[in-house]
Amino acid sequence: MATLTRTAAALASGLTFATSQDVTQHPDLSLQEASAIVQGTECLSWYGDGCTAIGSQELCLMSRDGGDVLQIGGVKMYGEPCLWCGGKHCSANSPAVCVPLSTVAGFLPLGSELANCTSKGPASESLAKPRVWKELLPAALSHLHDKGRRNITFTQMKSPGQGEGGQACRHASMADGSATDPTSREYYTTWTASSLEECFDLCSWNQDCTGVEFNANTAHCEVWSVPIEWTAKMENYTCYSARELGAKPAVSGAEVIAAATGAAVTGFSLPNGTGQTAAALAEAAGQTVQSLVTAASQTGTPLPVQMQAKSKSVEWTAEDAMKV
Repeated sequence: MATLTRTAAALASGLTFATSQDVTQHPDLSLQEASAIVQGTECLSWYGDGCTAIGSQELCLMSRDGGDVLQIGGVKMYGEPCLWCGGKHCSANSPAVCVPLSTVAGFLPLGSELANCTSKGPASESLAKPRVWKELLPAALSHLHDKGRRNITFTQMKSPGQGEGGQACRHASMADGSATDPTSREYYTTWTASSLEECFDLCSWNQDCTGVEFNANTAHCEVWSVPIEWTAKMENYTCYSARELGAKPAVSGAEVIAAATGAAVTGFSLPNGTGQTAAALAEAAGQTVQSLVTAASQTGTPLPVQMQAKSKSVEWTAEDAMKV
């Protein structure tokens, strides 16, 4: 794990730098190691596009890497403080002028500076930081995401049986909150957002955003890129799915199973207003009811007796579910 002690020594020494393209291969990090918070970076803002996407000195020196690539070649990326390479390319192999600290291999360009919480600089000036962040971020995003903001709307998510209180986003099941392979892409990028509206705005700049998870207490914003089909009860969190305005709402696995088991389903109605049957929801989700039975068994959701009996030997279709 990178430390400020190592950085101070590197900055004192001198002249060259390597990005992830130059990094020597190391054994892959474990998931715990790859996703760990780097000590001494608590004051830094999460930058979800990654340090290498930053072209501004001021933005670089107040940021840590929040990209969806946790590691490259056994070198930690996620959570690493960003390093400003004095306005020069950090490597002959890359045009990046700002990179994760962990990619240091040798000496640094003259004028290099590190985003950190111990020295006087943009990151340590907490009173000015929210204002500066709000001013710098839109310009940086508009430069990188040349397609502009998407015209999207958000729907608050809550899976059946999760009770009152906060809800964290989940992918394929209520236990599936992040990628389990530390070498694969994470389900989301991590950003700092001072409000839910700011978190929504970050999502709108990303063409593949499927929704957001937000914690107002920590200003933590996750911009998801995989389908959000479930939520899990977690205090202080809210989860929202995103869709283009005018697009048909996606049907989540939670909604389908709720309908199949007779549980309450909110926020969904069939176009013809005939109600919320397992058959119609399964068809809308492009699944057979058998796949819903499997999902229900994985989450411990009880199913009607008739459905349980038939699911042991026959694949259920939308028509079959109408008989339950």
